[in-house]
Parts: sequence; C-alpha cells; structure tokens
Amino acid sequence: MLKFVRFEFERHIEFVLDCIEEARPLNWPGAARTRLARTVDYEFFRTIDTNKHCISLLSLRNKTIGFVWYDIEFNTIEGQKYCHLDFIYLLPEFRGRGYGKYVMEKIEQMACSCNASVLSLEVTIANAPALGLYEYAGYRPDRYIMKKKLQPKTVPQKSKPTR
Repeated sequence: MLKFVRFEFERHIEFVLDCIEEARPLNWPGAARTRLARTVDYEFFRTIDTNKHCISLLSLRNKTIGFVWYDIEFNTIEGQKYCHLDFIYLLPEFRGRGYGKYVMEKIEQMACSCNASVLSLEVTIANAPALGLYEYAGYRPDRYIMKKKLQPKTVPQKSKPTR
C-alpha cells in the first residue's frame, strides 16, 4: 500500500531535488539543468514554511517512489479556502500503474477534510501524461497563462496612442 511520509529536509532533500531535476525539461521547457538551479531549489526547500506547505514522500513497501507538495490557503478574492497542488512526482517505473490516481484521490480527500472548496494545479501543455491524469480526475481549465518569447536584442518601440 502506498504511504505518505512527512518530508524531513536532511533525510529527503536529495531525492526531492533529483525528482525536480528529472521533471524540469517537461515542466519548464527551456529551463536548464544547472548547479545554480539545484542550489536555488535547495535553498527554497531549506527555508520553506512547513506550516503552509505540505510535502510528503510517497513510499511503497519501504521504497520512496515519488513525492507530493501542496498547500491550503484562504483566497480572499474568491472568499473560499482552496488547496493548490504544487507538485506531484512519481519515478518513471511507477507511472501508468494507478499510483497517480490514488495520490490525486487522497489529496482530494485531505482537501475536503480541511473544508477546502477548490483544488487547483498548474500543468504545462507539453506534459500529456499529467494532463490525462488530471482530466481523468475531473480537472478542467480555468484560466490560461500565456507567454511570448522575446528576442534579447529586440527593444519594443514606444507606441503613441491615437487621438
């Protein structure tokens, strides 16, 4: 049975950083795998507020097979409590075997027990396996994040409003 194990920085940080590094190209296309990126991630997790962010390792028969990171907050604009799934990761050999669905169900149960009325997440368009999992779990697009790549030497001309 899959178990959720509380994140302990000194004990688990290298596993979490390895997972993020492996997922980086799919979740952040164009983001380089660099020592600096790993150092920034390390410092972020070293100082993370564990009263706000919940990080659990996923353990199957005493083998760590992934991790999940989520937080629960009150959205003052919408006037409701929500749970945001920041990251879910399974080692490649455990994907497509129902563990992701199980984790999503457990997160939803936990969010309901905390009286959250919304469960949200972000996923890149290129991450087809994750999109399939989330759509299966009932997630639907709510808004789009749009990006435009800029050329380093291109400086936008100031446009003058027409009268």
